Amino acid sequence: MDNYHIVSFLKRDGQLLQYGEDSPVQTYNYFYGQLKEWIIDKLNNQKDEGPLEDLHSHIIQANKPEGAVISIGATSYTEVGESTFLKVGDEVFVYVYDSSVYSYEQIEAHAKGSEQATLKSCSFLHQEIK
Repeated sequence: MDNYHIVSFLKRDGQLLQYGEDSPVQTYNYFYGQLKEWIIDKLNNQKDEGPLEDLHSHIIQANKPEGAVISIGATSYTEVGESTFLKVGDEVFVYVYDSSVYSYEQIEAHAKGSEQATLKSCSFLHQEIK
C-alpha cells in the first residue's frame, strides 16, 4: 500500500469536480497494525450509541462470516467537497490507485470517461445518487 493514493470526484450536470484530495493512504491517522487493532477493537466492543451500531451483534447475526470488506473512509475534502452536498442525479467516483502505475491525470481522465481502459492496480467505486 506504500504507493497507493485515494481521490474522489463529483460529476454534476456533466462537469467533473475533484471532491476529495488526492492523498497517499499512508497519511491516514491509522494505518497497518494500528488500523488493524482499531478495527478489531470496534468489531468486538463498539456499543449501540448515537449513529454507532453494536457491530459484534451484527457479526453474530450473520453467523460469524469468515471475511468482510472494510472501507477506510473518505479522503480529506477539497473546497468543493467541504461546501457541496450530494444530491439526486450526482455521480460519485472514488479511486484507490497505485501511483507508481497511474498518474493523477490518468485517474481523472478515467473519471471523465475519456479513458476507457481497465484499471489494474486500482479499485474504484462509481455510484449515481438516487
